[in-house]
Amino acid sequence: MTNEDRKHIDTYAVLAERKGVYQFLESDGSWAGKYCLVVSAGDRKKDRMVSILMLSPDLQKFGRDCVDIPVSTTDTLVARCGLVTYCRRDRLGEKVYTLSKHTMSRINRAIQIELGLANRSDEIPTNEPDYKEMYNGLLNWIADNAK
Repeated sequence: MTNEDRKHIDTYAVLAERKGVYQFLESDGSWAGKYCLVVSAGDRKKDRMVSILMLSPDLQKFGRDCVDIPVSTTDTLVARCGLVTYCRRDRLGEKVYTLSKHTMSRINRAIQIELGLANRSDEIPTNEPDYKEMYNGLLNWIADNAK
């Protein structure tokens, strides 16, 4: 990333708010009808790179990691929570929706399961996950049980 790119992102890009559904812009700045969900931590909304899930209007579910996101009374998008990726913040266009706490809890849970940080049988947490703490707990569990 060039210094010019950094300056552009810092000056013109939208803030990447966690739970926000944004138009996903192509590399030329145009919108081709794609949406993404920001899953970066709330305190990282000014970072140049943000973690996202691409959303699909295809309601066919391909796995247990899929979560429906009702963005209006007639439209639903699907998040495949096993496919967390990242993009430059200037690829986020207009914010079109903010997820409810319940829907974000379902997404958090699916991400945790896909990363191997939780079991499907565990209770769904209502607070925001601390992935670093969960990861360190997993490493400690592995070390304790490797003996």
